[in-house]
Amino acid sequence: MKKFLPLVLFVFIFVSAFSLGTNMSVLGIYTLNLDDSSNFSDVFPIVYFSSEITPKIIFKLDDYITLTNNDKISFDLFGDTKSLRVPRHVYMEYKDIDFDLLMGQLNFKYNSYDFRKDYDFRLGGLRDDLMSGIGLKMKLRNKYNIGGYYDFRYDIFEKKDNDDSFALMFGYDTSYNRTNLYLSSSYGRLNLGLDGYHSIKFDRNTYWQFYYGAGAAVARTDSLLKDTLSLTKELLNPKVMVATRFFSKPYYVKLMTYYNLDSDSSNSYYLDADESATNNPNGKKWLYDLRLGTTKLFNDFSGEFFVKGNSFDDGILTDYITNIGFSLYMDDFTLTYALNDLNGRVGGKQSIVFEYTTYTTFNILPQSFFR
Repeated sequence: MKKFLPLVLFVFIFVSAFSLGTNMSVLGIYTLNLDDSSNFSDVFPIVYFSSEITPKIIFKLDDYITLTNNDKISFDLFGDTKSLRVPRHVYMEYKDIDFDLLMGQLNFKYNSYDFRKDYDFRLGGLRDDLMSGIGLKMKLRNKYNIGGYYDFRYDIFEKKDNDDSFALMFGYDTSYNRTNLYLSSSYGRLNLGLDGYHSIKFDRNTYWQFYYGAGAAVARTDSLLKDTLSLTKELLNPKVMVATRFFSKPYYVKLMTYYNLDSDSSNSYYLDADESATNNPNGKKWLYDLRLGTTKLFNDFSGEFFVKGNSFDDGILTDYITNIGFSLYMDDFTLTYALNDLNGRVGGKQSIVFEYTTYTTFNILPQSFFR
């Protein structure tokens, strides 16, 4: 696949050069640690490129610029060998109403609610890199989700380390209620996950939201039947996350709790935590995150007070509180102060952190060629 990928990439770029509806976007995440000069800044840019062959068929690629990538295209130029890195994800997408088909070197993602937006980690859902695969997301009768992915390297009759990727997804999805069940095999594990989202609106300014996720996994062996039986036993020892949010505009309360019922480390379900997470659930028995805030603090600012705790880190006030602080928000800016470390992406302790996010799009061509 690595030998074939440069040729495929060249063909797609050549075709996209003659198509319209082409744009490139750059997402920049900037973090400044205002009280630690030795680890003052962190920059994490992501590049997205898309080109419409038709309004429904789109060639896409994306890359995390600061992360290492071993795949390269090498060529000779005036006697010197030059190398260009291959983007992390290169794929074609056919997208229609309630139908999404992807093929290539892609990242397949689906979840009822993205916990990472608020709590820096995810429990439930699907998120997997495929070196050469196909993915499908489809909605039936406007309320049922089905889908999954399949890595072309997968062989159901032979166990290969980190090459055994497939997934199935089934769910119920309406405007205010969403529940999905996921069965997948990836990175040497057989996984069963569940997540959901429910909302009740009392009036224009008052509503309640409830989220949940659970997961169990076992290490893969050469027998899928044996793994399935082992996974069934692990369902009694899941990792569980429950969160709720109550809004009475402009004020709100958010609470997230995580608990690991596994007592002998046999549940190997993967918790997808962001690098910047300082309230990381991995290795912890329990964890919570409580936030009180308002969307109208002063001028155009929003404000939020938070209290966090977990079963592993040392407490700063009691054994059950590991961090306290507050955040100020305005558009793409965030300024946060806390008693303990706030930036897990870099070493050291940072208790005053400024974050700034940019998203810039360059419209190269205005519309698709084949309409």
